[in-house]
Amino acid sequence: MAGGLRMSWRTWVVVAVAFGGCDSVSAPPPPALGVRVASPSFELAIEEGFITGEVRLTVTNHGNRTRWLATPSGNPFFLQRLEQGRWRRVWSPAYATIGWPAPTPIAPGEVRSLTFSIYGYRSGPGVDPYQEFPSWPGEYRVVLEGVFPTRESTDPNGELVPIAERASDSFQFVFP
Repeated sequence: MAGGLRMSWRTWVVVAVAFGGCDSVSAPPPPALGVRVASPSFELAIEEGFITGEVRLTVTNHGNRTRWLATPSGNPFFLQRLEQGRWRRVWSPAYATIGWPAPTPIAPGEVRSLTFSIYGYRSGPGVDPYQEFPSWPGEYRVVLEGVFPTRESTDPNGELVPIAERASDSFQFVFP
């Protein structure tokens, strides 16, 4: 029995040493594409129930492969709001004030500045729900609708890069 106890003790030491080596495992690499907003908050204006504003951001290709911007759906981005710890897509009709020809490459090391116009209506009787701006206050992020790993994949059914590469950091909307 004493020999069996010694064997178990040695086995545990070997297992502990093996797990101790796991500390050197590195974290996953950051996304190849970085989408960053220009400010932690953006001002929205309200006039007669109509809401307007802009979100400015930069897109940086930190990777070693070209990424492709395209808008096969016709909408270059959408907004998500953080709700109960999860990001949820909120409908907000939007259009881009950037006008990229599709498909547009973002080469390794390239930085692009983008400005997106936001518009919609406050909730209320007679408001088309597809033009209703999401409720506020809240924490939002922009998700680029069409970012593709290859030029060949930029058709409407093409493979998108992971959402981690297409989503901005968070921000808030404020009113004057």
